[in-house]
Amino acid sequence: MKVENVIELLGDKIFTVTFVKKDGTVRVLNGRRKVTKHLKGGELAYDPIEKGLIPVYDLKSEGYRMINSQTVKEIKSEKQVSTFEDGELVENW
Repeated sequence: MKVENVIELLGDKIFTVTFVKKDGTVRVLNGRRKVTKHLKGGELAYDPIEKGLIPVYDLKSEGYRMINSQTVKEIKSEKQVSTFEDGELVENW
């Protein structure tokens, strides 16, 4: 199972994702999908899914972020932890 599939199964639930940013640092983000309250209109100039990116609303900094699905290490939600390597599910507990 891929990162995109796991996040899609979460729906609009809050989750914590650990991933590696473009500059190589590890980042932990508490977020939700399908948040539309803070949108200001307009559309993206590209399709994030085609580029392997997942749009997420960051609850702490109150802004939208893109997560590279290939660099996700772990997703936690409702007492469930999913571990990933290269965008593929390795362990689910």
